[in-house]
Amino acid sequence: MRTTLELPIAADRLRAVLTDFEAFPVFVPWVQQVEVLRALAGPCPGWEVRVQLCVVRPWCLTLLVQQPDPNELRWSLIEGPFASVEGRLRLEPAAPSPNSRLELDLEVQAGLYVPLPLMRSVESVELNDLLRRVGERAEE
Repeated sequence: MRTTLELPIAADRLRAVLTDFEAFPVFVPWVQQVEVLRALAGPCPGWEVRVQLCVVRPWCLTLLVQQPDPNELRWSLIEGPFASVEGRLRLEPAAPSPNSRLELDLEVQAGLYVPLPLMRSVESVELNDLLRRVGERAEE
C-alpha cells in the first residue's frame, strides 16, 4: 500500500510530529497508546515501540522503528498478531517552499484471512487520513 500527500508545512515541523511517537494517540483516533520501550543508538538511530491500535478490533504490535536519515522512518514488526509488517515514511521538501511531501509505504502480511474490502479501506481511507492528521498536528 502506498499513499502520498503534499502539505504546506516545513519538513522540520512534520519531522518533529512523526518522531513524537507517544503523542500519536492525541491526534490519531485509532492509535490508543504508544510506548517507547527503548531508544537505540548507533549509525542508524532507532526505537523499539509498542503500539496499541483499534482498527476494526484491538491490536498490539511491537515495532522496530529506524531513522536511516533525517527524512526517512522505516519500521518492521518485532512482535504482534501479523506474519509481518514493513513500512517506510519518506519526507521531502516540495516546491514552493515551505511545502513538504509525505510518502508512506506499508506492507502487512496478515497471516490470516483479511477481507479485501477491509484492506482497501485501510489503504484508501486510514493511511491518507493518518498523513492528513500528521499535517494538522504540525500546524498547531
